[in-house]
Amino acid sequence: MNFLATASNTMFPITLSVKCRCRFIVFMPNKPDKFGMKFWLLVDNCSKYVCNVLPYLGGIEKESRMGEKLADNVVHRLIQPFGNKGYNITCDNFFCNLKLAQGLLQRKTTMVGTLRPNCVGIPIEVRTESLQHQQSLFYWNTINKILLVKYQCKRNKSVMLLSTMHSNPSIVIDGKQKPQMIHYYNHNKCGVDSVDSMLRLYSSRCATRRWPVAVWENLLDIAVLNSWVCFKEATQTNVSRKQFLMRLIQQLIKTNNERPNNFQELTFGPIERQKCCIKLCKNKSKTVCKICHKVFCGTHCCEPIEKVNLSMCEMCAVTKV
Repeated sequence: MNFLATASNTMFPITLSVKCRCRFIVFMPNKPDKFGMKFWLLVDNCSKYVCNVLPYLGGIEKESRMGEKLADNVVHRLIQPFGNKGYNITCDNFFCNLKLAQGLLQRKTTMVGTLRPNCVGIPIEVRTESLQHQQSLFYWNTINKILLVKYQCKRNKSVMLLSTMHSNPSIVIDGKQKPQMIHYYNHNKCGVDSVDSMLRLYSSRCATRRWPVAVWENLLDIAVLNSWVCFKEATQTNVSRKQFLMRLIQQLIKTNNERPNNFQELTFGPIERQKCCIKLCKNKSKTVCKICHKVFCGTHCCEPIEKVNLSMCEMCAVTKV
């Protein structure tokens, strides 16, 4: 199934709350979880299917980038399986720049995203141009086929957007005279935020001081979310995520309890103490031999008794030798 054929892909980071001794734990004061691990996500905006995930490893991956910027390297690695297929990427001002937009356009991938005022390649007149409230100013690059718009959203605040997907400087009037590029960006920018919200709503995470366990729990949540999206797409049913999770848990429990017919089930000891199977021994015990499944006491034990009361008796030890 192809979930990306007619939809836009959203690219934003999410954080995994964990605070332990690790080289790539980051501090982000603007996030609900101040300390955690950062993951870069590529999400399909229509189905909320997580297409690709990459962890942020900090300075460990600096040598592998070969001098390339972090944002450009992340985008190229995330869209590597989906290049040259005519998809669109929606991202924020951390990723979006002119050089990256030109590189993606050569791979038949368009980009729509916000720009920072100090972005390299932006003309000076675009930064210094003063506009009235709800006024828009468009710039078209004929060589690279890039459309740039500056919109005065508030009286003392303006935003700049870059798009290699749009070529017509059209404005949509719906109470506010917003450019069509801004409407498109506002509609497609919420993919990763929606996935992050769903992962926090039903999660398998628990308090832990071990970062590999936290990463495994996060990947498990993403896998379950993707399975829910695939299930709805394959069956064309509108099952809720909570119902799907409950049915999935029941199926996993049922599968775990089903055992092959030729499997000999072990008993972990009787409920009450029973007499030792060795003759002339009057001791009682709950320890069961893991080979012959008979009850024997500690005086006839050849191995240390485990927590589940399974060990090996003297008779089975002699037979095994």
